[in-house]
Amino acid sequence: MKAKEILKNIDWSELRNQKRNLLEVININEVNPEQKEGLEGIMALIDQLQDYACDEMNIPSIHVYDFEMEDKESEFKLDDKCQEIKTLNDINLTDDEKHMVMSLVNNYGSGQHPVCEEVTFNYFHLQYVDKLIKDNTDKIITNLNGEYLELFQSIKNKLQIV
Repeated sequence: MKAKEILKNIDWSELRNQKRNLLEVININEVNPEQKEGLEGIMALIDQLQDYACDEMNIPSIHVYDFEMEDKESEFKLDDKCQEIKTLNDINLTDDEKHMVMSLVNNYGSGQHPVCEEVTFNYFHLQYVDKLIKDNTDKIITNLNGEYLELFQSIKNKLQIV
């Protein structure tokens, strides 16, 4: 079988999901530096395959890349100390606060991320939610009143948004 035939047979959506799983494994504290280096090499190979799929095979990038994960991957590489990126899972929100955050992300987000719901909630990183809320606070406040405004303020406080 030739390389082009192999590439045509790749399930790009499945590879995208496998890459997301690989990134999660890479960032587990129990993975030693040698293992991380090896896994990052596999990640680089997947990156090259994805780039080839979009650039040479003209497969739409939306079918190849997981944009939320790609953002997270690039942020993990920003710090040589390998500091872990904080996600919504890292803060203690009530159920009502979680539902409001999901609504805010879905209504004011860029649209390049998966829908924020119970299953994906914990994977959204705080930096993204922080920026989203900062950039849209005026719009958000005009649509809230009473207990919802108090709930929004509570979320801002927990996210440490000034």
